[in-house]
Amino acid sequence: MIKLSIIIPYYNTPEYTSELLDLLDQQLTDEVEVFLIDDGSTNKDFKSFPWIKYVRLEHGGQGKARNKGLDLAT
Repeated sequence: MIKLSIIIPYYNTPEYTSELLDLLDQQLTDEVEVFLIDDGSTNKDFKSFPWIKYVRLEHGGQGKARNKGLDLAT
């Protein structure tokens, strides 16, 4: 049962996002889901984090990315 959904809007900040994902990786349980909502960025290399639910959008801004994450969250 999912008790926490983490929504990460993402646009071309791999250095910060990779650090965040490394920290989350150490703390995740089966009760947490993580959505990385890619808002049309050029970097798509998050394969080393198989627990991420990756969603790619055309560039529409942080609000659109957050709303998509809310739509998907359980």
